[in-house]
Amino acid sequence: MKIEAIGVPELKRSLKAAADYLSMNTRILDNLNVFPVPDGDTGMNMLSTLKPAVEALLNDGARSCATAWELLSEQANKHSRGNSGFILACFIRGFSQRLDASRVITAELIRAGFDSGSYAARSSLLSPVEGTMITIITAMAEAMAVTESTGSFA
Repeated sequence: MKIEAIGVPELKRSLKAAADYLSMNTRILDNLNVFPVPDGDTGMNMLSTLKPAVEALLNDGARSCATAWELLSEQANKHSRGNSGFILACFIRGFSQRLDASRVITAELIRAGFDSGSYAARSSLLSPVEGTMITIITAMAEAMAVTESTGSFA
């Protein structure tokens, strides 16, 4: 079954699943943390940024994906913690800027959102360092750009 677009209910479920998965794997990310210092808080900072944003979204009555993602962006920015939380909040903000007034999210909007989110995260830093989550976000955006566009999430 091909999915052409997702609406607010699917977006909320997806983001809740992402936050739950991040919660289960926080320690792994903490152990990978080596920049700028090996302080072991990357996963926890990402979770501290994403979880309250997703909780606010789950309790909101947003009717469009653009409105939902805007709320997610505001809350992620409000709760961002540490370098990784700040970068995640910047990515979310950049992603939200590509949604305009979209009621649903299509595969093309996801590709555009990743591109915009990658740019926002990278440009928010004075000296982005390769080998960090900036590299991963950029690689994901580039992979989506070169993947043949099918127009679906299949």
